[in-house]
This record gives sequence, C-alpha cells and structure tokens, in this order.
Amino acid sequence: MAQADTNWADAAETALRELGRKSGVARSAVIRQLSTERCAVSAEEISATLADKGQRIGRASVYRALESLAETGLLQRIDLGDGSSRWERASVGESGHHHHHLLCRSCGQIIPFESDSLEMAINAVANEVTFKVESHDLTLHGTCERCAGETSKR
Repeated sequence: MAQADTNWADAAETALRELGRKSGVARSAVIRQLSTERCAVSAEEISATLADKGQRIGRASVYRALESLAETGLLQRIDLGDGSSRWERASVGESGHHHHHLLCRSCGQIIPFESDSLEMAINAVANEVTFKVESHDLTLHGTCERCAGETSKR
C-alpha cells in the first residue's frame, strides 16, 4: 500500500471545512484513499478499492466528495480522452509534484511521468508568444510495453 500524503489530506479536510462542508464517513474515506494514490483514478476505482477494504461507500457519495474536493482546487478532474473522468490530487506546498500521463489504448493503463526537458520546452513556447502558463497537463496516447509485446507475438 502506498504511503498516505497526510499534508494533502489535512489540507483537503481544512479546505472543505472552510467551505462549510459537513464532514462525514464517506468524504473522509475518499480523502484517505486519494491521499494514497500516486496518479489519476476514477470514481469507480475509488469505490472498488474502498469496498475491498470493507468500506461500503455509495458511488453518489464518492462523486459528491470528488466534486467538493475539486471546488477547493486540491483535486483536479483529468480527461485522458478515453471517455471517463479521473481524479488526481493537486500539489500542496513542497510535498507536491507535477507529472503527465501515458495512456495505453489497449489495456487502459495510466503511467505517470515527469520530464524536466518537457517542462523547459513548455516554458520556452510560452516565452516565445509572451503567454503566462498557469497550469497544463499532457497525455500521450499509445501502447504500453506489455501490450506492444503481445501485439508483436501475433
């Protein structure tokens, strides 16, 4: 099991409290689960993981928690172009990091990646056109190593 990002979880609880949102078992469970995820996950994956842990949280409650967290700016909705939304923690202070995604069109696997050279290229493009980039995300679509290997065996 991944180690929880307690800074993010604490910030999320505080931000929701400041918005006047009532705390509850479902919301706390979703926050705890998200704090352990290293990349984007769907509401269905969150529900399934919580159920595997013996926590029966209704899908509607999961969606409400996700939408509330997105309002705080601590959670972002990611559309990887495969027809379903995924959710990913936003960085909090120094504990956060920024990454992009590789999406396998065959199996749906999401692979996070970081690239200093990509970040420099984005900044260079922005500087060329005098544009202030406030946020960005990038998803590269293709085939993962495992699926590429299966295709070559056919």
